[in-house]
Amino acid sequence: GGGSGFPTIVYASRTHSQLRQVIKELKRCSYRPKMVVLGSREQLCVNAEVNSLRGKALTNACQFLCKKRGKRQCNHFNGVPEFLKQNPHIGDEPVDIEDLVNIGKDSGPCPYYITRELHKDVDILFAPYNYLISNAYRKFLNINWIDSILIFDEAHNLESLCADSASIDLPSVLLSACISEAQECVQLAAARRGSLNDGSMNPENFAILKGLLLKLQELISKVPIPKRDEGFTKPG
Repeated sequence: GGGSGFPTIVYASRTHSQLRQVIKELKRCSYRPKMVVLGSREQLCVNAEVNSLRGKALTNACQFLCKKRGKRQCNHFNGVPEFLKQNPHIGDEPVDIEDLVNIGKDSGPCPYYITRELHKDVDILFAPYNYLISNAYRKFLNINWIDSILIFDEAHNLESLCADSASIDLPSVLLSACISEAQECVQLAAARRGSLNDGSMNPENFAILKGLLLKLQELISKVPIPKRDEGFTKPG
């Protein structure tokens, strides 16, 4: 990594507080690999217009302002290329999430998109587990995984985290609500097509969706649940 010809080291931990401790130790040693720590928009956003939002709302608002032009565009995002051009050595000294946020507040560039650029050419990359486990996160990581060195701190948590990442919760109440919503969509699409001659929504498609959800509900109801507190787990 870092243009050195050596493999990139990816150090993953469960929480950012654990990563903070590792970076603190790196600051104490004499070795200075080029590094970056990855974080979420919630941790790194310095745009006062959107950083009070959470989850998908923050992501959508961020992406909207980054694409927008004019008064409402995100100047923090637009300032990243010039900042990196003027500060090519950022990452040569260990920087943590808080250091990146302070850079954004003091100098103006977006810390989140600074890390998105820096991670492409570093010796050591620090990241939470989910950046490696989740396929969606891995897609934006521009890393040559061949010969890279992956270090998982407290790897005994890894199996359960992988299982959680590949699982979803679908309460029966939510499934019933989805069926009701699908039925409403059937009726609305049929009404629009009849009264407004609007063929943009096909009621048959919603009817198929409703049928699939009903079938799923039926199959779930047939799964035998033993009479014990721990429930029942299907293989695979």
